[in-house]
Amino acid sequence: MSASSSCAPRASSFAAWYSAAADWARTDGLTWIYLFKALAASFLALGIAMKLDLPQPRTAMTTVFIVMQPQSGMVFAKSFYRICGTLVGLVVMLALIGLFAQQRELFLVTTAIWVGICTAGAARNRNFRSYGFVLAGYTAALIGIPASQHPDGAFLSALTRVAEVVLGIVCAGAVSGLVFPQFAGLQMRGTVRARFSAFVEYVSASLAGRNDRAQIEATNARFVADIVGFEAARSVAVFEGPDSRMRGGRLARLNSEFMTASTRFHALHQLMNRLRDAGTHGAAIAIDALEPYFKEIAPLLAKSGEPVLSA
Repeated sequence: MSASSSCAPRASSFAAWYSAAADWARTDGLTWIYLFKALAASFLALGIAMKLDLPQPRTAMTTVFIVMQPQSGMVFAKSFYRICGTLVGLVVMLALIGLFAQQRELFLVTTAIWVGICTAGAARNRNFRSYGFVLAGYTAALIGIPASQHPDGAFLSALTRVAEVVLGIVCAGAVSGLVFPQFAGLQMRGTVRARFSAFVEYVSASLAGRNDRAQIEATNARFVADIVGFEAARSVAVFEGPDSRMRGGRLARLNSEFMTASTRFHALHQLMNRLRDAGTHGAAIAIDALEPYFKEIAPLLAKSGEPVLSA
């Protein structure tokens, strides 16, 4: 009896310790892992840049901090668009310097036009694609204007800039993908399951009359934010592997259909509010005809008193 009674406190204390450690790993632990990965990648990029005797090793280190994200897919996506933007900006800069090396006014005017085009492209696009347009614009201005003072060294300046940026991107991508990787695709699966159960509970409670108008409006606004965030996560998950790319179209359709369902239900809620506010005889007839169906649908969305978790 004494041995069994002494083992029970040990088991409970171990379970409490394990629960606290798991909770820390899901919250603060992820933050510390991200900091460790960012510092490791930045020091790696700085060391390689100094070993290769690049003119500005700090550019490689700064690039790591710019592209580093908690999830590997975000790092790959941002790195891809940063490389594309940097290359396009440098090519345009070399072309403008080659055309207007002796005409400073025309060089400044064409640089301003290019920056305006990139600004318009950044405003028309979202997420990291917009970031690529920003890179293409300010890289041409940041490197082109100083290089225009010494056109003979513009090509070498462009090459070193590309080398430093690519080095930082490679180090950030390697560390993010190899050291404790976190993938957006896995998070999206959990998001879909949680969103389904939350939407079912929201519909069931609203049809049963358990949600007031303010709560319904707040929940609908949260669903809209989830739709936008899910689309952003899907756009970066395609960089993580072939499975995410194959499921990209299905996930986009799933998100679109969820947006359609949530907006139609919200429109139904608004229609019922207008009918109740109207107070006419025709509105009362419509309400009396619709409400019995609401009371029939609400129990179908629950199982054993809890909202259903899957279709």
